[in-house]
Amino acid sequence: MKTKFVLVITVLLLVLALIAPLQSTKAQTDQANLSIHTVRVVAVGAWGVTHLTDIFTIHNNGTAAASSLEFGFSRLYRNNVYYAGAKDSQGRSLVLDADVGQGTEIYWMRAHFAQDVGANQNYTFTVQSVLNGVLTEAPGGYQYNFTAAPILTQDATYANVTFIGAPGSTFILPSSSPYQSFTYEGAPALFRQFKP
Repeated sequence: MKTKFVLVITVLLLVLALIAPLQSTKAQTDQANLSIHTVRVVAVGAWGVTHLTDIFTIHNNGTAAASSLEFGFSRLYRNNVYYAGAKDSQGRSLVLDADVGQGTEIYWMRAHFAQDVGANQNYTFTVQSVLNGVLTEAPGGYQYNFTAAPILTQDATYANVTFIGAPGSTFILPSSSPYQSFTYEGAPALFRQFKP
């Protein structure tokens, strides 16, 4: 009986030893080979709740398939995130790993693609998040205290950021601001395109 137990444990350990390297290899994509475009839409909801929609479009410039992308925000805001979910452009839900860079100042998340992205292929996915506490009182109104664009392990090739205020609100910007004002469905909005 004792020999049978030891044999079963040994077989389980061997299976785990074989599976673990395969999983960790798939989870790590060489992001240096990815060209990444980001679009962030920040919409202020009721009670100052902030809704983020981040759209990532990647192009794989490398020869190895890509299976994930890491993105993050300052660890200071970890407890302000109430929800985060991801879907690709075909509506497939993606797995999000949280806190993949434990011990760093950035709270890293990893989105696992629904399919591997081969050489010279594109892939688009959207992460929707709900945050609280990133709008704080400031003289004359409120201040947004969060990154304008998602933080990546490398610079994106392009970023597009849109802020949509609550209906009836206004934005006060310095004259040197790179943001352009416009109205979106009756609400004030700001827009900026840049290379991070």
